[in-house]
Amino acid sequence: HLKITMETKHLALNGITLFLTNRQTKEKISFHLPVDQTVETGPATFSNTFFFVFDETFFMQPFVQQLDPHGYQLVIFDFSVHLSSTVFPLTKRVFRLPASNKTESEHSLSFNHETMGFFRFYPTINGNFSARFTLLPYDAGNRYLDYVARPLADTLQAKPIILIFEYPHKAQDNGLAFFRYLMTKQDTFDTYYVIEKNAPDIDNLTPYLDRVIFYKSAEHIRLFFAASYLISSHTPNYGIPLLTKKTEEKRSHMHKIFLQHGITALKNVEPFYGNRSNPGLIDTVIVSSQREKTLIESEMFYPAEAIKNTGLPRFDDLLEGANSWNTYRTRKKILIMPSWRKGQDTLSDEDFQQTVYYQTFQHLLTHPTLQKWIQEKGIHVSFYLHNNFQKYRHLFHSTGIHIIDSTSTTVQQLLKTHGILITDYSSVGLDFALQKRAVIYYQFAEEVPEIWQNPVTSDFLPGPICTTEAAVLSELTRKLSWNSLDKKYRKKLRENLYTALDTHACQRVYQELIKIEKTRSTFR
Repeated sequence: HLKITMETKHLALNGITLFLTNRQTKEKISFHLPVDQTVETGPATFSNTFFFVFDETFFMQPFVQQLDPHGYQLVIFDFSVHLSSTVFPLTKRVFRLPASNKTESEHSLSFNHETMGFFRFYPTINGNFSARFTLLPYDAGNRYLDYVARPLADTLQAKPIILIFEYPHKAQDNGLAFFRYLMTKQDTFDTYYVIEKNAPDIDNLTPYLDRVIFYKSAEHIRLFFAASYLISSHTPNYGIPLLTKKTEEKRSHMHKIFLQHGITALKNVEPFYGNRSNPGLIDTVIVSSQREKTLIESEMFYPAEAIKNTGLPRFDDLLEGANSWNTYRTRKKILIMPSWRKGQDTLSDEDFQQTVYYQTFQHLLTHPTLQKWIQEKGIHVSFYLHNNFQKYRHLFHSTGIHIIDSTSTTVQQLLKTHGILITDYSSVGLDFALQKRAVIYYQFAEEVPEIWQNPVTSDFLPGPICTTEAAVLSELTRKLSWNSLDKKYRKKLRENLYTALDTHACQRVYQELIKIEKTRSTFR
């Protein structure tokens, strides 16, 4: 039950409309609440009390019905109210509901024997009332409540348990690469991969399905509370079944290793992964060069001893077979792979088509010169949208160009099988350059995306920066005959991107893991 008490002057309220707004999607659920009790507390002053009940009415809302209890959810409700009176119309303004001293609390509610909802109510930084909402399968919810009811304690395991993961629906990045290494090269750790049960990428885990744990399952709950390590390519929170005080307490007792998704370069990721914005979120950061280590230390505020220069695990596979012959024979395969734009991932189809981003890349895909090359020179062109823009894939169209569905392949496979990359601000340009293949940067916008923290300079990026379509096509003309990375960019690969530039990154990450385990064992 949510009890809301509002004091009014001169007249009593007969009801309010309570709005629950999904902060991410802006979708609203509204409920009319009649006044439960009105008490005159002073001259022309009234105390109006309302009750809202989280029950099956809430669970039957279309928004809640469409949530997958087995999948990742980031649902935050903000609460606001609109006032009404039978005397005369009141303001049309909708007021945010302020938090009280009893706001911070956690509750669970079972609607049926299939689903359980968890509510975490909290005051926002501005003092307003909000709630994080998560659905779990019924058996997983009950398993979690068993752990809530008892003190957190380290469980003695024959081997330390590791949970490895990427995004909850993905298995194609550094998490997968290091998981495969641990499954074949060591017997020290008990290793599991966490992924959603309906994820297409499960096929990538086929040889090790007995070590695959379905996200938000009862077994996921059990292993999470037994595990010693969270190893991830993105935030460690993706490996946690639900975010509560209990799971955050458990997370603080675990060692979190951040494999990273790509080389940290010019993007400002401190708000997401930094030690100042997220103290205690990550214990060890994996990097690929001394330049990157210095950047992580100065811009993300991690101590030097927490940063390990090993190289990213998936570089082992990326660089396998990356020789001059394989580079040359892929010269007619062009991959266009731009990044995304903050704020544009929630636009309607119609509004997205009005953006400079859409119009620029759609125009490039249909350019007569590119079309002529496809027909006369046997050029193969693939267009791959960032994960946040994949839902707009159907809006792009062009004869002879492959608009790629992200579920049909992996980014790593695309990088290995193409000979020329066109991107704008994506870190895949850095990965691609490690193969010593040509990268062309098409930066058509006058303003640099706000996520970039440093100026975009030709001294760092491993390829020419083009600001016009004509310049891009000119560079393509030059590189179609010989697509090897220019010498002036190759010279800086080890300095700027990858110190080792070899296929032994997984081995080095594992050696660091062994050192961490020896230190942890000393203090157990």
